[in-house]
Amino acid sequence: MIDSDLTVTASITGHTSKTTLMGRRLATFMVLIVPRIVVGQRAKSPVPAPLVPPGANPGGHPAQGQGSWASSDGSYVGNFNNGRKDGQGKWNSPDGDEYIGGFRDGKKEGFGTWASSDGSAYEGNFVAGKKSGQGTWTSPKGDKYVGNFADGKMEGQGTMLRPDGSVMHSGLWRGGKPA
Repeated sequence: MIDSDLTVTASITGHTSKTTLMGRRLATFMVLIVPRIVVGQRAKSPVPAPLVPPGANPGGHPAQGQGSWASSDGSYVGNFNNGRKDGQGKWNSPDGDEYIGGFRDGKKEGFGTWASSDGSAYEGNFVAGKKSGQGTWTSPKGDKYVGNFADGKMEGQGTMLRPDGSVMHSGLWRGGKPA
């Protein structure tokens, strides 16, 4: 435990924020914000710390924690980290698409559900913003694919069902098409 206090003054795009950190908060600050401090030595090439006071992010997004954001690109309610969508949230596009689920570094990541304004839907895993791993996609006509995805396309083992439940194709898929 650190017994002393530390006053931090950060100036970002003309906004100045002064914060006094104590005890455990100071220890967290030292680990997360100033990773290059070396006791008894000076760091050879210090890494600039991303000190962004809540509500003062130059991009207009909340910097950390829970928040909401809206622009001509859509709206988002959920977690932010360093001014980017990160954690659980809900995103709506201006066209009416909706995604509820995980985000990482501003992109869809982990489990989520996506509903398009055209009537198609997907429930499953995302990696770097693309469908990946196990999931279920439903077309606007009601056809349903249950299986594996890679790089946003049907890939590997999967089954395509017609709206009445009959099997259209079951087996391997490559690049979004039956193999």
